[in-house]
Amino acid sequence: MKLYHNHFFNSELSWLSFNHRVLQEAEESNNPLMERIKFLSIYSSNMDEFFRVRVASLRSLEALEKTTKSELFFNPRKILNIIHEEVTHQQLLFGEIFRNDIIPELKKVGVYLSRNEELNAKQTKKVEEYFNKKVKPWVDYQFFEKNNVPELRDSKLYYALRMRSSHIEHDQEDIYAVISISRENVPRFFSFKDGDKEIVMFRGDVLRVGLKFIFPAFEVLGCYSIKMSRDAELHIDDEFSGDLVAKIKEGLEKRKKGIPIRFLYDVRMPQDMLIFFKKQYKLTDLDLIPGGRYHSLNDFITFPNPDNKILSFVPIAPLKHPQMEGKNIRKVIAEKDIMLHFPYQSFDYVINWLEDASEDKHVSEIQITLYRVASESRIIQALIKAAKNKKKVTVFIEVKARFNEADNLLWADKMEKAGIKVLYSIPAIKVHCKLCLITRNEGDKIKRYAYFSTGNLNEKTANLYCDTALLTSDPRLTEEAFYIFFTLEQKLHVLQDDHAIPAFSHLMVAPNYLRSRTYDWIDFEIEEAKAGRKAHIIAKTNSLDDFGMIEKLYEASNAGVKIDLIVRGICCLIPDVMNQSKNIKIRSIIGRYLEHSRVFYYYHAGAEKVYLSSADWMRRNLDKRIEAAFPIYDPKLKKEILDILTLQLSDNVNARFINRKQSNVFVRPQKGDKVYDTHMDMYKLLAGDLKFTENEIRKIFP
Repeated sequence: MKLYHNHFFNSELSWLSFNHRVLQEAEESNNPLMERIKFLSIYSSNMDEFFRVRVASLRSLEALEKTTKSELFFNPRKILNIIHEEVTHQQLLFGEIFRNDIIPELKKVGVYLSRNEELNAKQTKKVEEYFNKKVKPWVDYQFFEKNNVPELRDSKLYYALRMRSSHIEHDQEDIYAVISISRENVPRFFSFKDGDKEIVMFRGDVLRVGLKFIFPAFEVLGCYSIKMSRDAELHIDDEFSGDLVAKIKEGLEKRKKGIPIRFLYDVRMPQDMLIFFKKQYKLTDLDLIPGGRYHSLNDFITFPNPDNKILSFVPIAPLKHPQMEGKNIRKVIAEKDIMLHFPYQSFDYVINWLEDASEDKHVSEIQITLYRVASESRIIQALIKAAKNKKKVTVFIEVKARFNEADNLLWADKMEKAGIKVLYSIPAIKVHCKLCLITRNEGDKIKRYAYFSTGNLNEKTANLYCDTALLTSDPRLTEEAFYIFFTLEQKLHVLQDDHAIPAFSHLMVAPNYLRSRTYDWIDFEIEEAKAGRKAHIIAKTNSLDDFGMIEKLYEASNAGVKIDLIVRGICCLIPDVMNQSKNIKIRSIIGRYLEHSRVFYYYHAGAEKVYLSSADWMRRNLDKRIEAAFPIYDPKLKKEILDILTLQLSDNVNARFINRKQSNVFVRPQKGDKVYDTHMDMYKLLAGDLKFTENEIRKIFP
């Protein structure tokens, strides 16, 4: 992809580079076949959200007045053109992986992903029976008429039909219609046995078999899958500031919401039919994205696996924590800090800690922040139990968590009915920190126990996301956690008021302190480098798009600070540029699990500083979220984090270099090198079965 700026890579283009890394995992033959199918699902789901949010935002900005657009730091039209080019390329690659890799590999294990035209007479009869009994009642269709253009709902899968009446012999115009099937009532895939074969069909191919039962008076000339993505609303407050926000909002009020921003169509659709749909829905060339026969492939997550013929990753049981297994967790953390690494260690320790607190007669209060919770949340059940046991329970639930708004409101209602005090969102700012604080009466003293984490209190995602949590009773941290809850509960505005909030000496809290304190730690490394002393920064984030933070890292690089970055997703920093970023190396790790933890290391003249956080180095996290970066003080736990960073910076299985072109070149072992796989070797590292040599450590920490 092309650079659009000499100093920063565009965030949307960088996001596409990230999703290409997901697609690479689907292409990777060393991954089990079922996992490759799942990566296609993840890629497709990501792309849907990308168009609904990010491309929609760009399209909205493009429609603004020239005077307002001139204040932007990029050209929306130029970025949209590059996006169109790159997405088209990726869609073609997706199709090649699906057709040339996935389908042949499925056949090798006796699973035949069959099209309607590939069925024999016996198989066709089986599908017809299924269609008439299970599918036909849930089919809906609309014809295009002079004053009626069927509405296409956002992200819903439709089929575009071209038909002709069977009873009119003379020349006639073709008839167009759109047809859909209720996804809530009809599974995306239908499978059945035929001898030693397992036949699997897409719902759309089942529909093609059954069209003659829906339209007996018509000849169906063509049936092509289509999908419309619409504007999911522009989130400009995260991306812009000051007067520009007001100008953009004023411009947006003049335009219609929910406009089309992607029309995904089967590339086999005849050109004249595509032109017909383009006119009917008032689409532009930029809206048109060619695809394969099948869309909405996020449904691959439900792909059938008959008799487990299709190989998946072998499940790995979480490791037992040697200091907590079979013990009272509260008593353990009363004596020492404990660190948990998910999914390598069980999230059950956290749930057990909360459940014990809900029944502990000495616990007086539980306070917690919730951002995204599991659909059947044991965390919330423990909180409800605590409230029933007369504990004071306060929950701050973020109802602005994108695409989780409705679920969070439902949980909030259940908790309020159970007697829990629920605090809701603060205007113009999200609460994103992951905190829990338990207050306990111990004799004539109050003792607090805290949970800090890089990820959500969600037992489901804890099985998939790589996150790190700290359980502590260290008063330096628990007292400052109490300050955060105090400000949330008593004075919701104070975290945005520099004069009202308490001073944080240990936690780095956004939006007031996280940016400035991070700059302070980077400035310290800059001064050390200028003095000719060792200076080193390692940062692991999901995304890096904040221009101020990038400029500070450029300054550090030019001063001679060694900088290693691990960035899973968006990365707007351009590495390896003379007089800008020559001392910065970046890698991204994509693999079996989702890298989600944020880790920040500063050499600090040998007094190494290590912080973990829920915050990425993004403008929205630094300036428009309530976040908390927490220090690791215990020397053994700090060494544990440094070993993990050593492993991830040595990974030559899951890692890619992020270079100036963001071309996603894999990091591969050279002759004689050891092979390091972050997601498998973490189990060995935490079990004590993996040790790094002095030379291996010095490669990372020279």
